[in-house]
Amino acid sequence: MSPLDAITDGAEVTAPRQLTTVYGPLWVPADDNDIIVRFLESQGQWALLEARLVARALPEVTRLLDGGAFVGTFSLGLALTRPLEFVCAVEANPLAAALLQRNLDRNLTGQIVVRAAVLTPARAGELTGRFSKGNMGGLSFTNGARGDQLVYQPDCISLVELWHNNGPFDLIKLDIEGMERAVLDDARQLLEVEQQVAIWAECNDSPHSLDLAELMLSFGGRSLYYASWPADNLGSLGDSGEPIFPYAREAALLAANRAVAPNDELIAAGCDMVQISSRESLRRAMWLTPRWAPRKWWTDKTTALVAQAVHDLSGESYETYLSGTAGAGGSAVLTREQLEARLEAAEALSKERLAAFADLQQELVDLQASLSDLERVAAERLAEA
Repeated sequence: MSPLDAITDGAEVTAPRQLTTVYGPLWVPADDNDIIVRFLESQGQWALLEARLVARALPEVTRLLDGGAFVGTFSLGLALTRPLEFVCAVEANPLAAALLQRNLDRNLTGQIVVRAAVLTPARAGELTGRFSKGNMGGLSFTNGARGDQLVYQPDCISLVELWHNNGPFDLIKLDIEGMERAVLDDARQLLEVEQQVAIWAECNDSPHSLDLAELMLSFGGRSLYYASWPADNLGSLGDSGEPIFPYAREAALLAANRAVAPNDELIAAGCDMVQISSRESLRRAMWLTPRWAPRKWWTDKTTALVAQAVHDLSGESYETYLSGTAGAGGSAVLTREQLEARLEAAEALSKERLAAFADLQQELVDLQASLSDLERVAAERLAEA
């Protein structure tokens, strides 16, 4: 079975659609609920701040390896900040790779090479891909991947092979669904020699990211940074509406041989970058990074955010907030509904406690019976002695 047949189950592929974006006209899957497509539809961008952050670590003219390129938003975003002399884009999903080729050809001026292949360690062996229908960007070949199993053997290529065929590169970007560490470790000797190349790798809330940081720290010749930025970039296409994921942030690890920091404009946009010296320092930085928050928390005022969070943590709701009348001692008079709810809760708790007490009584009876049996056995052994 071909890769295309495996992903589509042999069904006819719906024609892609074209969106207006900050990168120019962009082709995206027609029937896809991927998060990147949602952002491109709503805001005309995906992770545009990411490209502006990593650009600060790059030379004026850049040669890029884009591993896990999907439909090309990273390469195209970087091209808005740095002229790209050469782009080698690798995408495992053959449907996305076809759109990737069209998007880069349409919107880039430098030399372009697109590989419809899985970026893996050399001699990776037979791989099992998993893919959730309607989420093209989630095709993964890691052991813990979820989704429908694919029954084809994809084309595979290693980082070392890409370097020898298409390098050198100024930036290696990896967003390859959990295979980042294995791919970099396989290319350790190359990366320890080619210290001029910067590495930008996705950083999710996972122990895998801590392992990845330890590996990147071991290469030497580079400083390691943890970068995070808001997922939403309201106003990117004149859209001032509500965010898709309030307070959610994306994150990546950057290894570079130069000092890197966001400028005032990026800081004002909510970008952050922290130098990492150990596994523990990354764990701390990730702990302080919000990856999601309830939509009702969204506000442009910090005090309102804190107030809403405290109410939620206290189990309070706006519907019942101050709904009673102040009584003696300043306490609120409970409504009938509130009293009934509390009585029901107290009744349920009392039944639960009575049931637990009955269980304890039964355990005591069982223990007494066991003790009697032990005493009888001890008396028999003593008589025998």
